[in-house]
Amino acid sequence: MRLDQLLQNEMSQLLQTIQEHSRAIIAEKNSDEDLHDIRVAFRRLKSIFKSLAFAFDERFVKLQRDCIALIFSTTNEIRDNDVFLVNLQSYHGSLSKGKREQIVALKDELSTKKAAYYDYLRYFLKSRVFNAYLDALERDIKTEEIFTAEAKVDAEKLYKKLLKREIKSFLKEAKKIQTILGEHQDIYVELNRLKKLKKERKLSPKTYKQLKSKMQKRSMKLRKAFQKSLKKLKRL
Repeated sequence: MRLDQLLQNEMSQLLQTIQEHSRAIIAEKNSDEDLHDIRVAFRRLKSIFKSLAFAFDERFVKLQRDCIALIFSTTNEIRDNDVFLVNLQSYHGSLSKGKREQIVALKDELSTKKAAYYDYLRYFLKSRVFNAYLDALERDIKTEEIFTAEAKVDAEKLYKKLLKREIKSFLKEAKKIQTILGEHQDIYVELNRLKKLKKERKLSPKTYKQLKSKMQKRSMKLRKAFQKSLKKLKRL
């Protein structure tokens, strides 16, 4: 099978994932996993366009990167709010009763924001712009015009390389590092939000200090995990 055919199959599957989970969100039958799966699918598309850029028409790649950046900017705040809610829940049990009441109030506020965010997300997913983008991508995937001559070669050797144990181990460890870095970034986003809540007097200084301490401990664990994965990656 040629490389362009492999890419057509992969991109078609990712597009189908995006369409299925978008429909679930629009129909209000979604879970938090639907947005996550949409973002993962777009991240995989972005990775394809970056690592295999030589296989695509340059203008097509630039358009896709711009569109995907817009989609991420639209969903970032929703995703951050969801992560913050989950992490607040994990801290809830370790706090005193008075501090837990503050967390409950914060969770209620974040849940209200979440509902508003998802209303906007449904509006975006139903918009002409988003659906025109998906329709155009679906059409482009089925044509050969988006691919360069370099993509129209036998991909068997390349495919076998990707299946080698060393490459699989490298990708697994690299993905672990990516997850660690993402979680570490989340901590700093959440710390800034807590600081703002303290300033608005929605969070007492004591509760803020305790939550900050817990987040800093999480940060240290993640840093150690990052160093461990990085050393392992260098040995591969």
